[in-house]
Amino acid sequence: MSQNQTPYFVTIVTTEFSGKDPVGYDQYRAELSAVVSSQPGFMRSETVHNGEQTVSLTYWESEAAMQTWASSPAHQETKKKSHAGGWYKSLRLEIAQVTTAMEFPPRKG
Repeated sequence: MSQNQTPYFVTIVTTEFSGKDPVGYDQYRAELSAVVSSQPGFMRSETVHNGEQTVSLTYWESEAAMQTWASSPAHQETKKKSHAGGWYKSLRLEIAQVTTAMEFPPRKG
């Protein structure tokens, strides 16, 4: 068993795709992923996409790093693109602080 360095923060963004301009939406998601992953304090991201619904998690070393991204010009620009694109029927943002994180090796036989 190993324990990750805590605490850290995670944003959970759940969206429902409107169906408008799927090619533009895919390009937007790729651009957003590239920009966010280059931000100071970014740890990793995970995305699950199931038809119209997407759940994206981004992990941050600190609350300050997460807030710096949220208020950055790059993030403001991505928000403008998403609104202009009309890609979301709905969007929900949740923020959590991870106080305990453990990883377990696979069980043998």
